[in-house]
Amino acid sequence: LPKARAGQDCLGNSWLAAPGHKRTHAAAKPTCIFDPKAEVGLKERKGVSMKDLEKLFLTELEDIYDGEQQLVQALSEMEESAASGELKSAFHDHREQTRIHVNRLESVFRAIGQEPHRRSCKGLEGIIDEGEKLAKEFRGNSALDAGLIASGQKAEHYEITSYGTLCSWAQELGNTQVADLLLENLSEEKATDEKLTRLAETYRNPEAAHRDTEKKGEGILSKLTGS
Repeated sequence: LPKARAGQDCLGNSWLAAPGHKRTHAAAKPTCIFDPKAEVGLKERKGVSMKDLEKLFLTELEDIYDGEQQLVQALSEMEESAASGELKSAFHDHREQTRIHVNRLESVFRAIGQEPHRRSCKGLEGIIDEGEKLAKEFRGNSALDAGLIASGQKAEHYEITSYGTLCSWAQELGNTQVADLLLENLSEEKATDEKLTRLAETYRNPEAAHRDTEKKGEGILSKLTGS
């Protein structure tokens, strides 16, 4: 018979999932940012007011919410600019994933009793603007895709930092639901960054990539011919 699953989330809270069901937390925390029970420990460790951290959390949340929406448009343009079919596909897939990230962030806002609100994300705005200038300058250049990958990874690193910080603050504020939502976005941003790294390595060492493709082709041919 299927067994129940158990584990811990990024906050160290225990969870239990019966066969065929979603996990539930053994001791669910309030669906608001501010958990009074966490305030004493936070003050003892850092001398930080929970309400001040709550305000900072909301500020950063609004920033990345705006940044993700900027990226939905930017990724469309990067897909159009890319020469490689593989890179076009990577940008396309991440654009669709970014839309999901926006929806998750809206769930975070709702979980803390706030209406989704955008605060101008100057960090990603600058990265996107730099990428657009690079795409124009290197249009038709063999190094274009390498430059687009670099721009994409700059954006990913900004997002990874933002989500990592927000997840840590959600932990301090004692909100499991919010932390889990943010962790999903963080994990997917890291996976995208790793994918772009693999593509970048192809551009740094095209001969090795070509040899690898040849080997795969030889392996398929061998299977077909039985040699």
